[in-house]
Amino acid sequence: MRIHKLELTNIASLKGFHHINFDEVNNYSPLFAITGKTGAGKSSILNAISLALYGNVYKKDSQSNDFITLGEASGDIKLHFSTNGKLYLAYWHMKLKKKNGEYLKQPQLIRNISIKEEGEFQIIDKTTEEIINLNFEQFCKTSILNQGEFARFLTSKFSERKVILEKFYDGMDLERINLKLREKLKTNKESLEEKDNRVKGIEQAI
Repeated sequence: MRIHKLELTNIASLKGFHHINFDEVNNYSPLFAITGKTGAGKSSILNAISLALYGNVYKKDSQSNDFITLGEASGDIKLHFSTNGKLYLAYWHMKLKKKNGEYLKQPQLIRNISIKEEGEFQIIDKTTEEIINLNFEQFCKTSILNQGEFARFLTSKFSERKVILEKFYDGMDLERINLKLREKLKTNKESLEEKDNRVKGIEQAI
């Protein structure tokens, strides 16, 4: 999965319209950091990506309407991403108020995913898990990592990590990687043994 562009309107501290073109950022460097003061909206960007894809965030005590900018009637998110050579658009919209400013009895939520075909986006009846092959919990462990969450992935059972990694790489890829690692380990071991024998030979000669 590759994220191309994120568009936000009235999400948490990011009032009004904001957008990030990750493709343009990548032209400067494939590695970048999101920085800023506390409350600047760093976490809001990650939450927006999670909401657009899954309609959920990693903070279990949070609700979707908590992410609309305080006092605003609605908020929306558009996330452009691709996987397996196909371009998708994940859309999330929540309305809290009527046109007259009164709060709705029940927030109105719209969320869907579209695929780009023949130059146009068309809504599809597929879940994010079906498209990117990761469920929400796996996505949080590998992509949207809260503080300390990476440690949870590293300390997960081998079988759990194996399942997640196989979502990113098919079985044949993992087998090839495993074979190369074993060959490298064998080569390094032989090299160390050779150096050790040379050292012993020098010591005996002395």
